[in-house]
Amino acid sequence: MSNQSDLQYTDLSCLEIVQPIGTFYLGVMNYDELEYISFVDVRRLQKMTVT
Repeated sequence: MSNQSDLQYTDLSCLEIVQPIGTFYLGVMNYDELEYISFVDVRRLQKMTVT
């Protein structure tokens, strides 16, 4: 990933798993992409809930 601030989408290879209880998708991605999309600024969230 060259510039994460410009990242708007990512490709994710998935395997479709069909079971009697429903369809599931199993995907694989690089750890740095996962870390980037799952980042949470806790301090910002706390400020939003306090005010």
